[in-house]
Amino acid sequence: ILVYFLLPSFYDKKKNKSQIENQILKQYNFEVMLDKNLSYGLFPKPHFSSDNVTIQNDSKIISISKNTKFFISSKNFFSSKGINIKSLVFTETDFKINRSTYKFFFNLFENFLVKKNIRFFKNKLFYLDQNDNVIFFTDVKKMNYSYQENFINEVKSKLEIFNLPVSLKATN
Repeated sequence: ILVYFLLPSFYDKKKNKSQIENQILKQYNFEVMLDKNLSYGLFPKPHFSSDNVTIQNDSKIISISKNTKFFISSKNFFSSKGINIKSLVFTETDFKINRSTYKFFFNLFENFLVKKNIRFFKNKLFYLDQNDNVIFFTDVKKMNYSYQENFINEVKSKLEIFNLPVSLKATN
């Protein structure tokens, strides 16, 4: 059993990197650029992790995540198709959003058609004006995108705006 779960640690890292980037683009409808350091972890679930992951929207960099985990399915370890991502967890992500890129969150919410989860923990959101000056920022404690039964998408978040705690729950 241990050999079975440790098998992905012997995979080609460059191939895994490109597979992860392609799967996120196809399944979650946004681009990521992974750092060259991709590592495999077994606990709490089999996953790959990378530091300094860049999230892009319409070819514009909107955030950099200090630590990102890509939880993988243990069903297809021996498959020639490679790994299958089950969920994404972004930690300590700094979003730099402006008038043209704020739609990333809405697009993610509307186009989220897979039965998988995306979680953001300990984030900061900076809203910028046209000169890239910060208008305001907020601490986003957590933000979870999930797919529910009957094609219902849900987002739950806890954040602070001007030191006021706010909880948000929306369904589509």
